Amino acid sequence: MLVELWIGRLTQEGFRPTARTASGADTIMVRETGPIRQAIWETADRHEPDRARINLTLTIEDPFQERRDLDAVHVFAGLAADGVEIDFGRMRWWRRAEEPAAQTALLQHGLPWLQQHDRPAPLIALLNHQPPAPPPPAEPPGPLAGLVHWLRRRPAPPPPRPSRRPPVTHYQLALLHYHAGDLVAACRHAEAWLDFVESHVHAGEPERTRRQMAAMSCAPVDTPGTPG
Repeated sequence: MLVELWIGRLTQEGFRPTARTASGADTIMVRETGPIRQAIWETADRHEPDRARINLTLTIEDPFQERRDLDAVHVFAGLAADGVEIDFGRMRWWRRAEEPAAQTALLQHGLPWLQQHDRPAPLIALLNHQPPAPPPPAEPPGPLAGLVHWLRRRPAPPPPRPSRRPPVTHYQLALLHYHAGDLVAACRHAEAWLDFVESHVHAGEPERTRRQMAAMSCAPVDTPGTPG
């Protein structure tokens, strides 16, 4: 619906159309950048055919996956009017009439985001990102100052529980660190991913991860804990 209208413009940026559905819609525009493949495509709303979500995808090359149909380690994002959204539940739906605004958002935000994460190092930073703690509020003047002083003397609430990264993040980071040449970090994340897939069904696993660990000569990890 929308991406097909941008084929000419995206071709100038180094993308090429690679796949279509049987109906001829849903063009996938792909740009190869070393071990990371960038893609722009859309998901139509089944209930409102006039709108679609614009997807930005980073696919990490997996040389240890023997089944080519499973060679898809993705990092997803969605195009928003003022940036790129990686929270799936907050991704925006674009209507056909909003095509000019959607193309502007793609050129101003989507393409720069893809280019920014087209190498292992920035994509590792993205997957490891933890938002910084907000600064403490300024001391209010006047009569509220005493109230703030009293509140600060109260016992602090317990810290929030740390967010738990999805297990598949270890799979992604194991490959990214491998492509970046950091085999120590790659082995740590591969070990964490192996621990997960040995007790959960995941296509091609755990044989795939064992092949990666063997190729990297990973030593067993004896110390408990989650790799950073």
